[in-house]
Amino acid sequence: MKCLVLSLMALIAVFGLSNEVHAQVLATVDINKILNETREAKSLRSTLDQKSKSAKAKIDARSSQLKKMQASLKENSSQDQVDRYRAEAKELSRMVSDEQEALKREYARINEQLTTRALAEVQAYAKSKGIIMVLQKSAQKGPRSAVLYGNANIDITEDIIGKMNR
Repeated sequence: MKCLVLSLMALIAVFGLSNEVHAQVLATVDINKILNETREAKSLRSTLDQKSKSAKAKIDARSSQLKKMQASLKENSSQDQVDRYRAEAKELSRMVSDEQEALKREYARINEQLTTRALAEVQAYAKSKGIIMVLQKSAQKGPRSAVLYGNANIDITEDIIGKMNR
């Protein structure tokens, strides 16, 4: 944090923030807002939700079959039936783990794809506007945010969302 403050002070000293400087030197952006509010993000999230619902439906159907099998074991059970039930239960457990891992990988892939695109848009926007530094801001203000205070005039988040939605 100390390094960030010193860097900003150096930027101000070198470039100045007087009225003579017509280009915006510094900007802030809320990457999390971009990753949640662009049309592409909403579309990809919807696709992921559909995959999650599909996986849940498969698991629920398999679980229902397993419950029926378990109920029939109470009435009439041979060792073969018990072994088959255990194998099915183990397979269901594997299926749940596999589906969870697949969804985690898909989420990570989508998040990486969106982040890469958002950062490229931020960089292109900054270059086109002569902005020399863009700081990450968070909707949650506090000591963990890189920006404790920022004038709304230097926030380019909505501009980036607009560009990505075109």
